[in-house]
Amino acid sequence: MDFDSIDMSSEIKKIYELIRTQVLIAVAEELRIDSFNLSGNGHEPRVTLNRRLAAVLKGQNIPSVYISGFGTNRHYPLRVFLRAEKSIKQLLPNSPFTIYSGVAYLSKPVILPTRQKRLIPITARNSRDELLRRGWSMRGAWAEKSISQTRLVLSGRFEVEGVPHVSLSFHPSFSVNDALVQAKYNLAAILATKARATKAKPKKLDFDFLDFDQEYGAGFFASLMDGPSVDLFKIAGFKRNSELLDTIWDHYNWQSLLEECRSVEIIETGENDEAPGMSDVFFWVAIDDPKKFKKELRTIILAAIKSK
Repeated sequence: MDFDSIDMSSEIKKIYELIRTQVLIAVAEELRIDSFNLSGNGHEPRVTLNRRLAAVLKGQNIPSVYISGFGTNRHYPLRVFLRAEKSIKQLLPNSPFTIYSGVAYLSKPVILPTRQKRLIPITARNSRDELLRRGWSMRGAWAEKSISQTRLVLSGRFEVEGVPHVSLSFHPSFSVNDALVQAKYNLAAILATKARATKAKPKKLDFDFLDFDQEYGAGFFASLMDGPSVDLFKIAGFKRNSELLDTIWDHYNWQSLLEECRSVEIIETGENDEAPGMSDVFFWVAIDDPKKFKKELRTIILAAIKSK
């Protein structure tokens, strides 16, 4: 398969170019940390590419090697593609790039229309004072807040079965064009510095708790019955124990704890009431700034511990 032979729209072609640029950025950044050793006797973890990704990256200056006894595929440094995978997932809400069982896969990107609005009940949580406290901007007849790659807008007032509702609409701010321009600029800047390789380890930012949703961007899943899909205490830097749990849950439930964090928006995404008496509500916890979120969460938990 050759890149020029891949059937694609202009948007998909830009996505492929963005992925290619991010891989080249990863090569340059990893080379700053340490040189590559891809020989058969080396200890450098390696990865092969599926046909689509190999076509997109064909002709690029990426370290690789053929290894006797391992077929005809070229082998590439795994750390390059792990770094690229993380950055691509942050840039593309529905990333077509993944690594599985020693193979880096690129699937055909799916351009999906996003749901533009939904009605939500008017509660104390979306009152004017509460919205201002959580960092929303009031714009006369509507309120708005940008979080991750989406601008959220609350507007209007509607009656649904006698219950007042407000419209929550979503306006994605993500642009492949903008991301591609920025990526090319970053690559040029990295290559221009020509920094010498160093053995120093890069500072690790632990944002592994983040997932990525096509509509809402970075965050994680939660449900009313089961709580969040991540360990909030681990994110805040605490080890779980019964004393800590008793202290925190005397002050909060999982939802009220997260509502104290200004960098968070808890968005109701659906409900399931198929089983009698077992109705559940599902949420997406959108994170605007993961570093700020971790700091806020830790501060709130520490305050609860000190007030005991």
